[in-house]
Amino acid sequence: MIVAHRYGAAIRAMDEFPVRQASEPDAALRIAHVREEAVRKAEEQRDARANEAETMASEGRLREAVDRLVDLDMPSLVGPAYDRLRASANRWLVARRQETHERVEREMNALAARYEAAPAPSDPGHSWKEAERLAEADRWEECVGILTSLARVPAWRDRALEMRAVAHAAAEQFIGVLVDVRTLLESDSVNVPALDVLIRAVMRAPVDETAVRLCERALERNPHRPAVWETIVLIHTWRHDTESAARTVEAARARRVRFSGAQLDTLDLHVQLRERGFAPGRAVYVDYAGPYEILTDTSPQRARAMALKLAAIGREYEALFPWSRNPNLRFRVMSFAHTFDYDQYYRDISRENVTAQQAGVGAWYSPGVKQLVMCEELGEIEEVLRHEGYHQWLDCYAPDAPAWFNEGTASYMETCRDGRLVGLSRYVYAMPEFLDRMPSFKRLLMMSPAEWYRLEDRWMHYCQSATFVTFLRVQGKGRLLDEYLRLLVMGVPGDVASRRVFGCEDLDALEEAWKDAVAPGGRR
Repeated sequence: MIVAHRYGAAIRAMDEFPVRQASEPDAALRIAHVREEAVRKAEEQRDARANEAETMASEGRLREAVDRLVDLDMPSLVGPAYDRLRASANRWLVARRQETHERVEREMNALAARYEAAPAPSDPGHSWKEAERLAEADRWEECVGILTSLARVPAWRDRALEMRAVAHAAAEQFIGVLVDVRTLLESDSVNVPALDVLIRAVMRAPVDETAVRLCERALERNPHRPAVWETIVLIHTWRHDTESAARTVEAARARRVRFSGAQLDTLDLHVQLRERGFAPGRAVYVDYAGPYEILTDTSPQRARAMALKLAAIGREYEALFPWSRNPNLRFRVMSFAHTFDYDQYYRDISRENVTAQQAGVGAWYSPGVKQLVMCEELGEIEEVLRHEGYHQWLDCYAPDAPAWFNEGTASYMETCRDGRLVGLSRYVYAMPEFLDRMPSFKRLLMMSPAEWYRLEDRWMHYCQSATFVTFLRVQGKGRLLDEYLRLLVMGVPGDVASRRVFGCEDLDALEEAWKDAVAPGGRR
């Protein structure tokens, strides 16, 4: 084994060899000597491969870098090597962001100069109404042209820039979003909706570094702006940079920025995350596949298996979200080896005084910290991964999606493979218990998150939403869901999207057909 450079296997074999120290001292000494040599060779092999992996990661060749480490057969020795690999991969990502930022700045300045040359309209009021009409018709590029002229009128400037940022995002012109938000920030006119559009741009295009710098420059001029501080923290969170997020929170507090109670709770969480995660001193392994970054304290082999599984599921989601996505943002997955650590992490993130198992959580996605979390000891439940994985993707495109659509579609995905339904979900079997007291579709589509997730009705709403989504897909009405998602991705509020998509449908007749389909044995 040593000749074949399988040092870990050789060491384990020697540790298991039944040598009696007293009666076979020479054999014991020889084995001890050989074992010492094997350990030294194993460490040399690890260091050599770690250096190669670090070089590959610094060039952005992340999968090749992991390949250099994944087949080492001494996991206890590999942890530090993976730490170096992750550090090098992150340095590469920072360098790429800097290069992209410089290019984006040049494009922003060129676009701003072109906009400055636009003539002012003769009738601003008429131009505004025309822009609203074009927006209603989803003619976003024409809308941008009208608003560019309108922004040349001082009295209309801020309102036109805010609407133009929305139009730019809907037209997937994300450089334009940056130009508009930068202009508003420079004059202290930016508001929360405009910053929300900036976040949407960060989700969809590699403009995260530029967005952070725009906000930081604005805070140098006026540091007492909670929404701008929060925007920086959120971007760092999407980049899984808890250190920078925590430092931003601490800097805001040092400035005595006034946050609301809910905002403070969220910001506190980012400070605490800096100290939480896998148990201190435990080796953590990493793997990359597609947009996924897998972190686990199990083994390199398990990290690879999980990466491949999620990459396959992710390819199915790519078909559901045929829009651009920021390649700098990784979908992070944390897989704990033991339920104790998994439950503790759940307590830390959810702030509930119960364990994940007590809450019945087999895996979960936290939109607050942008991580999908699971536990190896609970087993790989593919349906749960597909459900939570959908939440992770949807959060990148439509973070404010209504609960009925978010949970209903995630539940539908549990029983889909490659876009095809392969079986009935658990929600179908639970329907008889709730069928006579479920809310109407009209009410379901307009529910607030607080009402939908209300503890006493939550399971009923899961069942109704999941079977409604499945019913629409099976009955050939999936186009309604596709159009609804498109509007959400464009930033249209859920209630407005519901009226636009389902307003032309006879919801009462649709509801009756749905009840006939889901009732046991059909209704008479």
